[in-house]
Parts: sequence; C-alpha cells; structure tokens
Amino acid sequence: MPMSLARSFSSLSSNSSPAIPFFGKFISPPCPAVCCELFGNTSLSICNARQGRSKGVPPAPGLDQGPFRRLATLVPLCPLACRRRAELRWWREREEKVRLKNRRAAGVFLAASLSLAGLAAKNSFPAGSPEEFRSWQDRTRPQLEQILFNGHDRGPLAPLDPVFGREETRAGYILTEVTFTDRPGHQTHGWLARPQSPAAPRLPAVIALHGHGGTGIQTFDPDNMYFYGDMLAQAGYIALAIDIGHEAVEIDRNLDSPFLPKKVDFPYTGQKVWMVKRALALLQARPDVDPDAIGIVGLSNGSFTSLFAAAVMPEIKLTVASCSLIMHDRMWHRELVHCRCQYLEGMDGALDYYDLAALIAPRPLLLQYGEKDKIFPIGSAKRAYGFVRQAYDLAGAPDHVGIDVHPGAHAFVGKVPMEWFRKYLPLPSPTRTIGKVQRKKARPR
Repeated sequence: MPMSLARSFSSLSSNSSPAIPFFGKFISPPCPAVCCELFGNTSLSICNARQGRSKGVPPAPGLDQGPFRRLATLVPLCPLACRRRAELRWWREREEKVRLKNRRAAGVFLAASLSLAGLAAKNSFPAGSPEEFRSWQDRTRPQLEQILFNGHDRGPLAPLDPVFGREETRAGYILTEVTFTDRPGHQTHGWLARPQSPAAPRLPAVIALHGHGGTGIQTFDPDNMYFYGDMLAQAGYIALAIDIGHEAVEIDRNLDSPFLPKKVDFPYTGQKVWMVKRALALLQARPDVDPDAIGIVGLSNGSFTSLFAAAVMPEIKLTVASCSLIMHDRMWHRELVHCRCQYLEGMDGALDYYDLAALIAPRPLLLQYGEKDKIFPIGSAKRAYGFVRQAYDLAGAPDHVGIDVHPGAHAFVGKVPMEWFRKYLPLPSPTRTIGKVQRKKARPR
C-alpha cells in the first residue's frame, strides 16, 4: 500500500505541484513523496533526489519532535516532514564528522606535543645483554608499582576475611559466591569455581577477569563473551572471577578536549590490579590450590588488567591476554577511543605497553588478537609483539611467548589459550587407591 500510494503521486513534480492546505495556508510542497514517518527510507530517498537540496547548511533541526512529529505520522502526504527529517539527518551526520575530526586533531596534538618534548618511552627495556635486561626488570617493577598504586600498597595489609555465600552446581563444578576485604573499607566480590571431582588434593588455579560492562559471574556463562571461567572450570581448574568494575569516565565525553585526565590519588587501573593482588593471596591461602601454579586470563579491559597484574606479581605463572596489548601512542595519542579509566599518567614518556610483557618474561605469555578488532587494531598489535619477542629473546625464553590471531573482531577464542593452560599449568593425573598403594590413572589419549 505505501509504495502504490507513492506511485500515485509520481506524476507530480516539484515544479508543478498543486498547493496543499496546511494549517489554513497553501504551500507548494518541494516533493510529492509521502511522509517518511509512515513509509520509511524509500520516501526519504525520493524526497532527497527530487528536491535537489543544496549542500549548504540547512536550518537547525527540531521540527521532528512534539506535535509536528505526531502530525507527520497522521498526514499521508507530508513533504514538509520529509524535508525536516532529511535536514535532521544532515545535522547528525555533520555532528559526527565534527566529533571525529576533533578526536583525530586531539590525537595529532598530543602526538606532536610528545614529539616536541622528546618524551619517547625512555625507560623501556634495553636492547643489551641478558644481564642488563634482568637489571632493568629489577629497577622497573617498583617504578610500575608506584605508577599503579601511588603508595597505597605500603603499610600492613588488611585481613582478607573471606565470606562465602550461595552455591550453584554447574556442569562438572561448584560455583560459590565470595566476598573479601582487599583494603580497609573496600570489599571485592567474586565467584569461586571448584571441580566436583578434583583430580588431586591441590589443583592449578586461574584468575578470570571480565572487561568493561561485565561482571565476574559472566565469565561462567558459556554463552557470554567472557566465557573463559566456565571453560577452565569444566576442564578441571579452580577458577576465581572477581568484579573489577570500571569508572565510567569515557573518553567520548570530552572529545573536544585534547587533554587526558590528570593523575589521581589511586589510579583506577591500580585499584583493579590491587584487587587482583588480594585475589591472588586468597587463592594462595587455600588448601586445595597449588600456590606455584596460578595463572590469569582476561579479555579487553580484563586482559589489560591481567598484563599489569602479571608484570608486578611474579607469582602469576601464566598470562593469557586477549585483545589489549598495542602500542601506547596508538592507544592514547591517535584517535582517543579508549576509556579514560585505563589511562596512567605516569606511563607517558616512561614505559610502553610492551614493557609490561617484558616484565612478565620469562614466564609464559600468550597474546590473542582479532584480525577485525577496531578497538585494538592488529597493525599496532603486531608492532608491539615485535618488541615483546625481543624481550623474551633477552630473557632466554623465546618459546614462552606466543601470538594467536583469529579471524574475528574483539573476542576471546578458547582453542589456543586452552592449549597453553594444559601445557604450562597442567592438571595432575587423577589418582586411585589399590590396597595401600596409590596409582595414577592413565590419561585418555
């Protein structure tokens, strides 16, 4: 019906259209197309084509709201509504172009400022001997802790005092809610998964971190993008997923400003890393966890946090970081598309993100990326990985670092990470008792 009604007016032209009564006046419509409120984008495209509207700045939008919008819905032949909606779309497109232009200009401004100031990452790992590399690690790790915690890691630690809540039985494991104190006056909430039939009295454990907008419980949802907690728990690992949250300080709120946030008393990333540090202590204190076999995994901001945590915590034996590690200048001094809560002022001019991997070396590290990821582009990722390879060569462990590039976008893919967990955090073989002698069960091939 809409298309037939539109064709019924096709003989009318914008130059010879009859006057149409509208609010007691006669107007000559610029286009005989029916109202796009009724008939969708087809009438809008006809309207634009027949009007031959100039590329000049149209009147300010606003007439598609209130009574006019309701009238446009009711009147079958409403060329004025069609025109106003076209003008509104033009303004929205123009606004988006201005925002993108300002974003890129801000990135150019900051990049130029850093270049003029000579603020390359002057404290990055040296391309020297293995001894110089180890000396750099010993010097740099305390510096990174200062950037992250700003002195909040000093002094006596608050007792963890874990409180366990409700339990759920999942496929092959038991999921328990837990809350513990990470620092005076602050509680961390999470979920602990334990296998129903553990392979041994002590098992490897993994800290699973979600990204922006996620929660710890989502890592145990097999249909969620952060499903790796469920993947590991079903495989027989102990998994702890904590709610690291994030501050809603999005960079898009100040796109017209070329400046990044100033230093805060306790950086948001530092707060998250501190929660991971206390979660690590919670696992180490458990009798069913092997304290020498604890790893960490995350996607997006969870991956970002995992890298910082592993860099300052040698107790983390394996790191799987999906979709996060790129060059520092690409992340903050180009198009400024990342959440401000991840920005650390102390890293500007001092360290790059590949230095986090250099501090993790020689411990095993897997970096995963999506070929179509627009948030952490693969070009910058591969450039950063080149430096990571150099660091692991200096550490004498070139086989302990790897890159996994999948054909998707910003997503975690479990196949290769699971291979790394089995290789570097292997589960003990199950045991069975025959008389008074314990024998190990043969693993199925």
